[in-house]
Amino acid sequence: MTERPALRVAPLPTYSNWSERESTIVEQHKDELDLKALVWIHSSLVDDDTLDSLIPFIPELTPDKASLLAYTDLARNVHLPASTLVSLIRSRACSDLLRAAGERLPERTRARSVQMLLKLLEYVPRDLDPTRLGALDVLWTLWELCMGACDADEQDPEFYQTILNGVAALLNEGEPFRLRRAALNLLWESTYQWTYLYCPPAVSNIIGFARASYQHRLSDMFLRASAVAILLAPGLDWLDDTTAPHHRQELRALLRDLTRFLQRANEDGTRCEPRCMGRIAYGLALLAQKDVAVGDAELPAALLESVELGLLDMASEEETAMRQLERAWARQDANGIPKAGGTSEPHG
Repeated sequence: MTERPALRVAPLPTYSNWSERESTIVEQHKDELDLKALVWIHSSLVDDDTLDSLIPFIPELTPDKASLLAYTDLARNVHLPASTLVSLIRSRACSDLLRAAGERLPERTRARSVQMLLKLLEYVPRDLDPTRLGALDVLWTLWELCMGACDADEQDPEFYQTILNGVAALLNEGEPFRLRRAALNLLWESTYQWTYLYCPPAVSNIIGFARASYQHRLSDMFLRASAVAILLAPGLDWLDDTTAPHHRQELRALLRDLTRFLQRANEDGTRCEPRCMGRIAYGLALLAQKDVAVGDAELPAALLESVELGLLDMASEEETAMRQLERAWARQDANGIPKAGGTSEPHG
């Protein structure tokens, strides 16, 4: 008869006292206990200060637990179980629900949900795992809340500044391309309404992404990112001697790329995407109104040439603004200093 091998049973841990045992168990299950405690606080208390204090705890949790906390907060606001809301978000089946929340939630409640989601975006895994919420799910949730907030009766500039800076941070080269593209799409869809915002970090990130897209010949993304950056640029503080030179240098480099792009498109007879070009023209007109000199006359001249070649449709007031900008930039260099020896002849 074959002798069966002896079963080896791992020895039970030994503790010197009950306090040591309890401390070890708590440490082993710390993450789950933290989440349960935070969710209990969230579900039991309605004080805004206390609920806001939960946001800094997100980095202390594992990504899955942090996601559950953030979406428990949002689920409570839309009167759904967290598991139901997460399922709807993963299937992209609750756009109307999230937009309604963005429009109707109290200002502070809406801001807290967005801050939780932005904090979560910093830590959620970037891989595409269909079994759990990922960065694209969180970004889509932000997008829908943001679109709803644009229709709210009361507008909070600080709320949009928070979103713009947080989403623009996703344009950094270290992020997956699909996430950077999704972040740009959110900015593209919303920035047209936020040209008054002061968001230096966002503008710098967007310009960096636009220039990288130009170098990699990603034409559509280059034009979209350029349009977003130019629309936000008038909101920068151009009178601050400390920051304005840096802003001017960044934007001047982008406009040089844009000028080359348009000149090449005109030579090739390529028609650029109309919405992009309309927003670029509008942003340049806003810069002209602020008397911000960051380029030379070649850029508005290239836009006007596109109109003459039938490659671009431009409203009469936009065309007038481009001619005024061409004359203004022909009279001074990119630093706003008048040129010596007169001016070059404006287009047309």
